[in-house]
Amino acid sequence: MTSIEGMDNLQRAIRAMPETARQGAEKGMQRATLRVQRTARQKAPVDTGRLRASIARVVQQIVSGVRGIVGSVVKYAPFREFKTRPHFVPRRFIGTWAQRHGFGDTGLFVSGRATPFLRPAFEENLQAAIGDIRKGVIDELEAMGRRFR
Repeated sequence: MTSIEGMDNLQRAIRAMPETARQGAEKGMQRATLRVQRTARQKAPVDTGRLRASIARVVQQIVSGVRGIVGSVVKYAPFREFKTRPHFVPRRFIGTWAQRHGFGDTGLFVSGRATPFLRPAFEENLQAAIGDIRKGVIDELEAMGRRFR
């Protein structure tokens, strides 16, 4: 039986490739979501700073690979990102906001204007994020190749 020198290392490297690629994608996704989070915080409208501070990111392993999420859990975030119908906000719900902005204690009519911050952050960083993920995968595979030589 003929033996090829280094075949065992090659076989181990091939078996390790999917996990190594996933690890690289995860590292790249960490960089990509950080990039989008940073831009979203810069673009977020600021009154008290609560919305801006709430913009978080998470990277998860899923069956098909890796998923990155950037968003906010504050209740009013979707209303700032997307438009709301014009509506009247009763005085009891306005309180300190109205006083802080010089409206006194009266009710306030809200026009429903949107101030998108997440979608633009994603769109501005999409190509760089793809590059981050690609680089993460390539770097991990190259490092794996060096280990199995």
